[in-house]
Amino acid sequence: MELFFVILIILIILFFAIPRFRLTFTSLELANFSKKVSSLMRYAQSRAIAEGIKIYFLKNDDNFILTKDSSEISNKKREILDGKFSLAIPGKINVRLEMKEIIFHPDGRIELKEPNSNNKPGIILSNEVNKFKIVATGEIGKIIIEENYEE
Repeated sequence: MELFFVILIILIILFFAIPRFRLTFTSLELANFSKKVSSLMRYAQSRAIAEGIKIYFLKNDDNFILTKDSSEISNKKREILDGKFSLAIPGKINVRLEMKEIIFHPDGRIELKEPNSNNKPGIILSNEVNKFKIVATGEIGKIIIEENYEE
């Protein structure tokens, strides 16, 4: 009988604890993904500086990808960088870009192509628990993650 009550108490505790673990895991997944996106952006910036070329960061279907101009003559044709530099967007994370694309220049500047808003446009990543915003400031080329972003 005592064993039955101990098992019952453990089951009740688990019943209330499991949803909290799920929310914690979801929050950690979003935080981890936002760090991966900002790391990919920093990589694009450093590669643009090192190689002396423009690198474009954009969302393509369910991925973030890096591209570069394949020739200086034709700016219309872009070459996708190696596949290991693309980042798949997890299904439970919502992505909203407040610009068409981000261009990393060889001098370290960051250009936001066709921003949708005047107040620090960025990449908004959200799920049912949290919302993060990744902002790239153009003049000094700094990339910032704003945690628990409120619109």
